[in-house]
Amino acid sequence: MSLVIPVGFGLAAIQVTGAAGTAPYVTTMGVDLAAAEGDYVAAANNVLASYVDAFEGLTGENFIMDRVSLFVGDGDGGGSVESTDPGTAGLRDGDMAPVGMAAIARKVTTDLGRKGKGRMFLPGMLADLDVDEGGSIPTASRDIFTARATSFLTNLLDADPAMPLPPVLFHSEGSVSTVPTPIQGMVCSEKVGWIRGRIR
Repeated sequence: MSLVIPVGFGLAAIQVTGAAGTAPYVTTMGVDLAAAEGDYVAAANNVLASYVDAFEGLTGENFIMDRVSLFVGDGDGGGSVESTDPGTAGLRDGDMAPVGMAAIARKVTTDLGRKGKGRMFLPGMLADLDVDEGGSIPTASRDIFTARATSFLTNLLDADPAMPLPPVLFHSEGSVSTVPTPIQGMVCSEKVGWIRGRIR
C-alpha cells in the first residue's frame, strides 16, 4: 500500500549519486511544510542543506549529495519539485565498505507497535572499520551515526528559523490513522541494511 501524504506535508527524497553501484541512492524523510507557505523549492533546498550539514563528513568522497525531490500532498493527487542548489561531495576518505550495504537510522516516535516505526538508509557512509564480518556496526560507529542523524533532525527545525520543517513519519493507506506522526529522534541500528538495486 502507498504512503498517504496529507495536505501541508511533503516526502523529501534525498538523492545521492556516485560511480559505484546503481546510483542514484534515494533515502526519504517526511516533513511538515506549514512554514514553507507554498515555497516548496526553498523547502527542498533546506532539506538538502540540512542533510549535507549533518552527513557531509561521513559520506564518502566519491559520492555526491546531489538533490532533493519533494513530493507534496495537496489534496488533488499532489506533485513534486526539485531542489535547485548545487550538490555537495562527501568528505570521508579511506577504505569504504561495499556500496551494497548501508547504515540504517531508525525513526523514533511515541506511537506503539509497527505504526510508530520507520527507518532511513544512510547511503555511501559505511567505511570498512564501521562493520564487522557479521554485518554488525560497532558501538563507537553507531554512536557517531546516531549523533549525525540526530543533527539532521535538528537542522530541519533550526537551519532556517523562518522555515522550520518538522520531521514526520507517514502511514500507509488502510492504517487506523493516516495522520503523520512527529519523529522524536533517530537511532542507528546495530545491523547494516542491504541494498537491492536502489535504496528507497
